[in-house]
Amino acid sequence: MSSNIKSPTDGKSHTLEMKELPNPAGGKIQNGSPEETRILINQNQRWSSPPCRLRRLAIMSIVCGISCVGIKALLLALRAEREVGVKNYEVLARRSRRFAVLSIALFVGGLVLLPVLVVLVSYIMTLIE
Repeated sequence: MSSNIKSPTDGKSHTLEMKELPNPAGGKIQNGSPEETRILINQNQRWSSPPCRLRRLAIMSIVCGISCVGIKALLLALRAEREVGVKNYEVLARRSRRFAVLSIALFVGGLVLLPVLVVLVSYIMTLIE
């Protein structure tokens, strides 16, 4: 089944093709509910997190973390967004998430470690005197 939808932003008409998939439970659902129907708008639809979330996490890692590592995460998120293959998208998305979390973790670790090092140096200086 396909339908034409007019975009409110640019006024262009887009055709959406919908495909009905069978229920993974073999057509039998507990509690007597009707058979579920899943609709795929795009054949290459990704089942993991949307690229928008990756971009937001990468931007937050630039602002709230080590910015050079966050920029690498943003670049990977943008590459993943443009990727057509699901497998390549998953690899790039995973790398982007890792860099974003690493950026934030390094910044928080530095914030925690700096006062500890100041106290340690102060303690060592008092032992020397």
